[in-house]
Amino acid sequence: MDTCLCLNTSLKMNKLWKVRLMGSNHVSLWLLLIVSLFFSANCRAADDSCGQPPMVNDENIKGTVEGKAKLLATWIGDAALSGQIQAERKDIFSKTPDGLKNRADAYLQYQVCIFLMDDKKLSTTEKIDQLIRVRQSFQVPVEGTKP
Repeated sequence: MDTCLCLNTSLKMNKLWKVRLMGSNHVSLWLLLIVSLFFSANCRAADDSCGQPPMVNDENIKGTVEGKAKLLATWIGDAALSGQIQAERKDIFSKTPDGLKNRADAYLQYQVCIFLMDDKKLSTTEKIDQLIRVRQSFQVPVEGTKP
């Protein structure tokens, strides 16, 4: 008799739990899930737009490039951005061994792309226009250096 009572109580608790999940707690749980998915997708948007980061094993070069990219991010939307990109690339090339110049250049382009895509002031159209300008700037050879 005790076993039947236990089983019966267990079934009632199970039904109560299911009803509670279908109530407001269930809606809150779904809302939390949707919001967290939105934010995780939003955080990955820049990574998806810019591709995978190029492999740079030298931490000194990596730090220099990240600093330069952060500086270049302040020029986004300015007409002088292309000139600034060329100046920073020239500086990076002067400090980077020949075998790592292409990688450092690709990493700089990637970092600038990340900063550009994370910019909250620019519209999507403006970001695309700026990205095209940035990519065109990286196609111009750096004066006085060999990549």
